[in-house]
Amino acid sequence: MVDVRVDDHAEPVAELERIYELWERRFLVDRYLELGGEREAAYALAIMDRVAEEGAADAATLNDFAWTLATRKLYPARALELALLAYELTPDDANVMDTVAEAYYAAGEYGKAVEWEKKALGADVANKFFVDQLKKFESAREGIK
Repeated sequence: MVDVRVDDHAEPVAELERIYELWERRFLVDRYLELGGEREAAYALAIMDRVAEEGAADAATLNDFAWTLATRKLYPARALELALLAYELTPDDANVMDTVAEAYYAAGEYGKAVEWEKKALGADVANKFFVDQLKKFESAREGIK
């Protein structure tokens, strides 16, 4: 699952550790979740938790984690928590707002998903994906009335 190397580096162990940590958060989380088992999901969540707790995660990483969970409808509360952390770091980022909306949708909170998607559209009015997302969330909200 992992193939990282450091050829001819002055400090190979430290460099290998640095590269592995980047690789782990970028690729290994998705791979574990794709495997679909409880143990693998626990590994993925442990990586996310460690990265978030270490303060090593930037808004983009937190947003990626949240999107990964929300679109798979896994651990919606955790997806929302990560998305809102990303939003705190970049409150003007429409993509993060869209992720918050997707996390609310995954949690079954369709009204909040609609609110957040409208916020994303307000920040990026020409985004066709956001328009489609809003339609999806509105349809879900209408389906529960």
